[in-house]
Amino acid sequence: MMVFASKKVSKPGRTGAIQGKITAIPNPIPFGEDCVVISWATNDQAGAEVRVSTSPGHEQLVSRAQSGSTKISWIAHSTVYDFRLYAASQPDLAIDSVEVTRETDSAQVVLRELAAEVMGGNVDAALSSFIAATVPRFVHTGKFRKVFPIWERHGFHATPVHFYQPIPDTQTLPETLWNQPSKLVGIEMNDSVQLDLLRKHFPKFRDDYEQFPTKPTREGSRFHLNNGLFDGMDALVAYCMVRHFQPRLIIEVGSGFSSLILGEAAVKNNNNSALVCIEPFPVDFLQQGFPGLHSLIKKKIEDIDLE
Repeated sequence: MMVFASKKVSKPGRTGAIQGKITAIPNPIPFGEDCVVISWATNDQAGAEVRVSTSPGHEQLVSRAQSGSTKISWIAHSTVYDFRLYAASQPDLAIDSVEVTRETDSAQVVLRELAAEVMGGNVDAALSSFIAATVPRFVHTGKFRKVFPIWERHGFHATPVHFYQPIPDTQTLPETLWNQPSKLVGIEMNDSVQLDLLRKHFPKFRDDYEQFPTKPTREGSRFHLNNGLFDGMDALVAYCMVRHFQPRLIIEVGSGFSSLILGEAAVKNNNNSALVCIEPFPVDFLQQGFPGLHSLIKKKIEDIDLE
């Protein structure tokens, strides 16, 4: 969890008859707050600019208007942001400024108290709400891969609620689902058959899959290895299964890079294998079509009538 610190410095200014003021609320930004609102106004009829600086000699434009306000959500830890107001008729001289950072002391106190409450067994609705507000900042951002192994070492997993996650959003499931027995039968792994396919049959297609590119090509609809989505042994086995069994119909639920390699196998089978993809949120190459694709159904699987 990130802990933030801040300090406010306000320097109202005046340059001749031109006056203006810029403010930041809240400032310092307390723990748990997302944004600071920067507001400004000047009597310069030509307008004004608000710029921000985090280092000497460097400024970035925030907004341009005679007066207004804007919500800023990117104030980071241990950085001082100097928001400066410039009159349009005198753009080289700031007429007011305010320094914005995030607060540290309150965050440390809150976290210590929170830890004490948890260790004391006081896990109540308020704490649950706090966790619900903070955890999404990790699971829905690029920080997820970094914090996941830390959580795992402490004995738990946190995963986002998302259509592509293996754990469904239980709020979307009908109540009848829990009241009727499943018709799902057991899955026979057939270890000996799998090993036979790997050792005796799939090597026949080695010349095919050794030709797969290892990086993106100019053709956006061409499968390539090292794609980070459907790759390695999974991709090669999928290709070899289609080549070996030559199914007349392939129905794929959830489509993407896996569709491309299945399409390549279908083409190698002289298009005797029809590939049907079911994907409610298709990427561009699925919508545009590619060699081997017979049809695309843009629906969720639960919305398709099996009859």
